Amino acid sequence: MTDPGDRADAIIVEPESPGTEFDRRLLGTNVAAWLSAERFEQQEFRDVLGRAGVTHIRMPGGSWSNSYDWLACELDDESGCQWTWAARPADFAALLTSTRLPGMWTVSINETAQHSAALVAYFNGEVDDATAIGVDRDGVDWGTVGQWASLRAANGTTEPVGIEMWEVGNEVYAGERSVAGENCSEFGWEAVWTCDGAAYVAGDPEHDGYLAIRQAMRSVDPTIQVGAVGVPEPADWGDWGTEVVEMAGSDLDFYVVHRYGFNSSEEVFTIVDDPLRYWPQTLEALTSVLGSAVPIAVTEHNLVSVAASDTEQTMTNGSNAIFLAETIGQLALGGVGIANQWDFASGEAESGTNYGLIEADTLRPFPAFFSFALWSRFGDTLLPVRLPAGTASLSVYAGRRADGVATLIVVNRSLESVSVPVGLADSEVASAVVNTLTSLDPETSEVTYNGVAGTTTAVIDTPGTSLAPEAGYVVPTFPAWSVSLVEIIGDD
Repeated sequence: MTDPGDRADAIIVEPESPGTEFDRRLLGTNVAAWLSAERFEQQEFRDVLGRAGVTHIRMPGGSWSNSYDWLACELDDESGCQWTWAARPADFAALLTSTRLPGMWTVSINETAQHSAALVAYFNGEVDDATAIGVDRDGVDWGTVGQWASLRAANGTTEPVGIEMWEVGNEVYAGERSVAGENCSEFGWEAVWTCDGAAYVAGDPEHDGYLAIRQAMRSVDPTIQVGAVGVPEPADWGDWGTEVVEMAGSDLDFYVVHRYGFNSSEEVFTIVDDPLRYWPQTLEALTSVLGSAVPIAVTEHNLVSVAASDTEQTMTNGSNAIFLAETIGQLALGGVGIANQWDFASGEAESGTNYGLIEADTLRPFPAFFSFALWSRFGDTLLPVRLPAGTASLSVYAGRRADGVATLIVVNRSLESVSVPVGLADSEVASAVVNTLTSLDPETSEVTYNGVAGTTTAVIDTPGTSLAPEAGYVVPTFPAWSVSLVEIIGDD
């Protein structure tokens, strides 16, 4: 048996370590209502979701969530639904059922608690459940759980969908002044009734807050988890996060943050180094406020916040593939359990950029698609890994799959290729396969995956390169500007 101490120049994985959980919910994305029912019904669209390795989807979509009247849209009621052409709850139910993906729904902060509770009944209820939902603050009787479950069944999904994760509002702290008052930021964009964290949680005489909405929703299904809107730095946005944590107390099921790396296009090296600088210190500080018992959910993340400002189209190029790979890795190391990339499929902005992992109309993948898919094959356990000197340009994340295969995600952020031995702490390497996404130019969308041009999502099925072990080690080469998955089997 090879002694790993003999190779101080090698990356050493410890496959027998108990490790820590790699929560598969880190591989979530957003699927928005504006993609339409027609797209959800396309088998090719559903297949691409599977090919990417998506583990759960957040709905119905960003800022729309605060204005999306689920019942009016379900009934195609133009007087209440602003977008009758968009996907309805019935369409999301069909998508979740057909793909067998878990869902997360963001309810509107502007509706009554019972309005949101009825949506829980719609997705999760049984048609014969006579539990009363109650009368809301406006005097509307919301009937029984079975009433809304029957509407779901009548619209095509007979069995409960079982959505477990829910959020109350989207980016409520960024309320629009003309709607939410003078205490809001001058550049606020959300159509909400408050920009105050304490009021958001407790409500006021005219509005239900997080606590009332959560209570009503959980009275329908006590197994669900309901998250409150937060911010990465709790003192920001008028001390929003601190107030939410203090007011919600033990009723905070999880704390929601959104993070976009930049407001506009940035230089390549700044982009690829950002997740390593930002997430460790941010998560450490946030955990000190939340405590270790409150999960953190990063339900929106991407490279640039405003598409119009991404004039260099960085979200569609190779640098974003590295940015996304590093983001997932740093979230995992920081103990985050839930994350949703923004967003799975999107259209081209006026600047030429695109938020999506794929282009919505053509299903053409962007480089970040391949990084996401590589992480989907990482496993469910994070393992310790020892790194040799001289590999500062590499980020290395070690894992283990349920089948016992050890894995490495290796990100090379440099202009030079790096060859380095890889071994196991407790056995010799019997075989290994390396799968590599290589950016031909980090400032363009041209990439190859296992040597094949990444022009379709089917390229992700291209076999990797088998590595022949020598003296118990393999020596993969990690090309410049690349993300690699190394799958290692030990000689037991």
